[in-house]
Amino acid sequence: MAEKAPYMEAFVASACDVIKTMAMKDAVCGNICMLPKEGISCEIGAIIELSGSNRGATGLAMGRDLAREIVAGITGKPDKELTLAEIRNDVLELINMTAGGAKSRLSGTPWHFTLSIPRDCSGEMFSPALFPGAAAMTAELKVGGRSLTLITGLSHGT
Repeated sequence: MAEKAPYMEAFVASACDVIKTMAMKDAVCGNICMLPKEGISCEIGAIIELSGSNRGATGLAMGRDLAREIVAGITGKPDKELTLAEIRNDVLELINMTAGGAKSRLSGTPWHFTLSIPRDCSGEMFSPALFPGAAAMTAELKVGGRSLTLITGLSHGT
């Protein structure tokens, strides 16, 4: 994994820390692999583009029930009271914090990027076309009995 995407460890660690800190849920990294050519479907998700010396994107894709559980942990509201808009908004914040944390972890390395504004991609597909010039990787993060997918791809600096 590190040879194909040396930056991936920083994104995984950041996502796990954000979920633990914000939602008070443990996230454990499972399988890490290349993003399949057919892509990954996304019931609830968010993506943030990365620009600068290294270009690409990072995103989170998860089922509605897990998103609701994580957001309930963040907000302290009972999960049944959360609206779909609240869930989507907080997932946007999760990817924003994940990307920011990864950027900090990668300080002093050759991986430099600037964050854009996160975009809701619920109901869309994460496909390799979202990561031009980069080999996108996926990491399964297990939260309780469910899993979400972190997708990240960065091109090599120019």
